[in-house]
Amino acid sequence: MEQHLKYFKKNVLEEIHNGIEMKAYDFMYDINRDHLDDISMSYFGSKITYGELFKKIEKCASALTALGIGKGDIITFVLPNIPEIVYLFYAVNRIGAIANMIDPRTNASAIMERTNVTNSKLLFVISDIADDKIYDYADNYKTERIIIITPADAFSKRKGLTAEAIGVKAIYKIKNYKSASCYITFQEFINNAGIEIKDSAYKADEPASIVYTSGTSGGIAKGVMLSNMAMNSMHRQQMSGQEGFDRQNTFLGCIPFFSAYGSMNGMHNSLCNGWNIQMIPKYNPNEFDMLIKKYKPNNSLAVPRFWESLVDNGRLEKMDFSFLILPTIGGDKISPASVNKINHFFETHGSKVKVIIGYGATEFGGAVSVTLSNYDIYKEGSVGVFFPECVAKIFDPDTGEEITGDERTGELYLHSTTMMLGYYNNKSETDAITYYDENGLKFYKTGDKVRVDKDGINWVIDRYKRVMMRPDGHTVGASPIENVIMSHDQVSNCAVVGIPLDDKGGVIPTAFIRLKDGVKGSHKEIIESIDNLCFKELPEREKALSYVIVDKLPYTLMGKIDYRQLETYTFDNKAIFVKDPLFDNIDIPEKE
Repeated sequence: MEQHLKYFKKNVLEEIHNGIEMKAYDFMYDINRDHLDDISMSYFGSKITYGELFKKIEKCASALTALGIGKGDIITFVLPNIPEIVYLFYAVNRIGAIANMIDPRTNASAIMERTNVTNSKLLFVISDIADDKIYDYADNYKTERIIIITPADAFSKRKGLTAEAIGVKAIYKIKNYKSASCYITFQEFINNAGIEIKDSAYKADEPASIVYTSGTSGGIAKGVMLSNMAMNSMHRQQMSGQEGFDRQNTFLGCIPFFSAYGSMNGMHNSLCNGWNIQMIPKYNPNEFDMLIKKYKPNNSLAVPRFWESLVDNGRLEKMDFSFLILPTIGGDKISPASVNKINHFFETHGSKVKVIIGYGATEFGGAVSVTLSNYDIYKEGSVGVFFPECVAKIFDPDTGEEITGDERTGELYLHSTTMMLGYYNNKSETDAITYYDENGLKFYKTGDKVRVDKDGINWVIDRYKRVMMRPDGHTVGASPIENVIMSHDQVSNCAVVGIPLDDKGGVIPTAFIRLKDGVKGSHKEIIESIDNLCFKELPEREKALSYVIVDKLPYTLMGKIDYRQLETYTFDNKAIFVKDPLFDNIDIPEKE
């Protein structure tokens, strides 16, 4: 038996597997069919019941059928979190087609490439980017139609709109995009509805969606194919170790639904819980605290820096947080110091809950490990325990041998019903991370250095790719340095990467540091204090050798620190180098 299963009830695997082999739409519908008056989504104050949701899905499915869309066809969506992405996702799923989910912030050529490579029959795109990213490429799209959706389309023919909704409707009253022969409006698309829908039969190992790996600057995003069973299994596994899954809880829908994490842990999970999703179509990361203040959601998913902002900017100092049930962190690492800081903030602001820490990967549809409710078995710095259905193996990346025993540290190989079917049209990349054990069970190599202790608790130590070699040949991990620096009382955030200094090989472990607001004093003195802390907490050759104070750290579109951009840094007079024998044979830049 896997170590982590002792934290769940005995029949948990049977409960997870029972009834998940069906289309995601059917699974979600069966859960909500007797609750049609409950609210499924709130959008600028306009409330959409589950009954309305199912009618909209049916209408979209009929319109798709009228255009000849059927089982196995791929439909591309370049949409933010608006009601139509929900209607269309489940409509496509109902008729057995596949949703190709693209981030609207993706550049124009990549949108076209991902649409054409998948041979998409239709492209649905938000009007706000039609001119800049679609119009000039329109003739090169292989799709039969490009359907333009505005953020105001959801209010068509609705009465009793809020002032907010009326304002949005006024903004988009006049068509604000160029006309192209292949464009049709969403209303023109819906006008095709009326034809009988052909519900497709469920078939195992068929993709429900294609989502893309985050692909930091210079990286190549891969299309991850996720199955219906993966979506349904994710919902069941998320329910297994948490409390607070009552119907009509509210969920802050700022995590983008075009991502694996957003579509499975956010959209599908929320609707399968009967929750009310507060749809946030345009999200400003610097206003997360204001969204929390405005909507007071019971549940929310966010990357670490968004939760940290609640504490750091002080704008919610007088607010009561007793409404929180499941505040969840995922998508990036967080230091123990930050976890303690956030939990202390909740405790002193009326909340009895603690932030839930998740770990996962796009290839597994989002989360695979999570701290259980109220930290019953929490250990500092950990990411909780694997979901019940996960099977984990730890391998030595150098020898390729499996590591056994009570305490294991190495590369995580993982199996789960939530894991991807493979990368779309990329067998070589899929095969490169695939492993079959002696029983023929399929695992994916995560590339993550993970520690699993005797109690089945997990720590993510680092990405193996984030290990750097100094010019003297010594290997240094980035995360341990970051964790120590983050514990310094003047540091808001930091990231450590290797920067080449000359042609002698190796890199200089360099810490890019953002100080807390209001910190005063010379940067040199602050760096000396931080380096002294690292000297006490880390082996001498495993700390940073240079430091750069920055106003802000770069982030990817998905809100993760953009390490690849930092790696392009060229040392200048902002860098402060520490004394080290390594530099005896290396010329370091002198301060101006």
